[in-house]
Amino acid sequence: EEGRKLYDAIFVGLVYPKRQAYLKQLQPHLGDATLKVGNCTVQDLGGVRMEESHRLYAENVRRAKLFVNLPSLSRLTVTKVYEVAACGTLCLTPIPQGDQRNYAGVPAIFYEPNEPAKLAENIKHWLANDEEREKIAQQFAQTIQESHTLEKRCEAMLAKMRFNSGRPRMHGGKKF
Repeated sequence: EEGRKLYDAIFVGLVYPKRQAYLKQLQPHLGDATLKVGNCTVQDLGGVRMEESHRLYAENVRRAKLFVNLPSLSRLTVTKVYEVAACGTLCLTPIPQGDQRNYAGVPAIFYEPNEPAKLAENIKHWLANDEEREKIAQQFAQTIQESHTLEKRCEAMLAKMRFNSGRPRMHGGKKF
């Protein structure tokens, strides 16, 4: 049924050993909350069918009340955060390492990856508060439409390049 949230919480992506270990730590704290984990890859004898895989991924994300982005090997905010927000689903994601000011506009709820019990409480909180969760998810989706489309990001990059093109460049401490 279109628009209906069928899943409580999901993660769609690779489950490599670091994530398997994290899920093992998280599971005992979830109680009645359900976290479905899987992948949305469509393939045939010719290989992965990317367009259909992306469509299936977005369809599943839209059907979830909550997307739990598991800790990853990357120390950056992964694009999944933006994809989930664009689908109108609230995303819980690990706090990125480094300067937190760089992540002020990221459309997600951050959690401390070293505290799986607290993440489980967070999951239960957001699942129990439909109205609040949906309101924030819609605000994040609007943020994506207003600020994070490919066109907007390219415009911002070009503006930055134009701004920097008039400045002397430094290489190894010397102007060139």
